[in-house]
Amino acid sequence: MSNRALHLILIARNTATVMEVLNSIKVAEVAQLVKNLTPEEQDVLMKYLYAGMAAPEQNNSGVLLAWHEKVQNLIMMSVVEELEK
Repeated sequence: MSNRALHLILIARNTATVMEVLNSIKVAEVAQLVKNLTPEEQDVLMKYLYAGMAAPEQNNSGVLLAWHEKVQNLIMMSVVEELEK
């Protein structure tokens, strides 16, 4: 198996694991969890959210959109705070 093939398999497995975790968390808890993430972690989470949304037949789009909304709102608040400084 080539390194590229192995890399793609690992990405798919990691994405599936992250999707499983995100789907197991209650929507009411999402905002608080997102607030505890660093900007770098928020960025990584957004990448997984987009990867999950790219396969709607495999993932719960409603849950992913709820996560996306919370992360996006937090990012926008951070940008506004920076601009106000």
